[in-house]
Amino acid sequence: TQLVNGHNLLVEFVEEFETLYYQRKECRLHFCRQSIHALLHVGPEITRIGPGTCSSQWCMERTIGILGQELRQPSNPYQNLSERGLRRARINALENIIPDLAKSAHAPRVSENLGDGFMLLGARDPETKYVSDHHIPAIHAYFTSHGIPFDQDWVPCFRRWARVQLPNKQLVRTAWKEKSRSGPVRISRNVMTMAEIQSTQFGEVQYFFRADVGEQTHGLALISVYDPPDPELLDQSSGALWVARYRGNESLKVINIKSIATCVAMVPFIDPPDDRFFVCEKMGLAVGYLGGAEEDL
Repeated sequence: TQLVNGHNLLVEFVEEFETLYYQRKECRLHFCRQSIHALLHVGPEITRIGPGTCSSQWCMERTIGILGQELRQPSNPYQNLSERGLRRARINALENIIPDLAKSAHAPRVSENLGDGFMLLGARDPETKYVSDHHIPAIHAYFTSHGIPFDQDWVPCFRRWARVQLPNKQLVRTAWKEKSRSGPVRISRNVMTMAEIQSTQFGEVQYFFRADVGEQTHGLALISVYDPPDPELLDQSSGALWVARYRGNESLKVINIKSIATCVAMVPFIDPPDDRFFVCEKMGLAVGYLGGAEEDL
């Protein structure tokens, strides 16, 4: 659906560009640049050979640069380059056939593997602590939604975690730690989540924790959910500009860590900033991590 909508918008842009600037006049032919015409082929080419980031010339140029750095025999560079490329192709093939051969970094000492590519990382509380009063309703609501009985006077007691590594290797941090730092901080605590009804939500992570839900132990996150996007701005931008209000402790919610899709930037919409932010996702991240069915060999 996104590909079809994107292609239709690009076609509309190219047609309006030609009508406005080219106007079918020979004297204005220089306005029709290759980069404008190439937009008409983006959608069809993705269905034919895959995303552009996986097939464009820049990937090949980057690969040539990497292989060039591996040359160690200037007296016979082309044969050496061919051998390095062949060796890399063989290694990639073996690692795909036998995944255990691939080098994997050792997990940090303070970490816990949640499965499916998710991993809790430090810092963490040295011991369990009672949560703040304004966090209790969100935690109670999560347990209620999963049919877990509990005493209404129960005050949750958990050990907080500061970071989570996602399957795409992004690191998501928390307001708990980032707001305690002095000086400029590169904020990476806002996330995009996929709700149970396949709708997209954005939220600011307060902290991560683990809790027993039924007979299983789940990795959970307490987030402050942003409001739905401004419908007028979303429509005027053809779905590109997602502007939402931040409500802090008024919209706290507990989610499963595995519902986090990616880490995003929430940038102030105006200067000086108010409570409105717009979403900025990392371009190409959707195809930066290509996964598939895993087989037991």
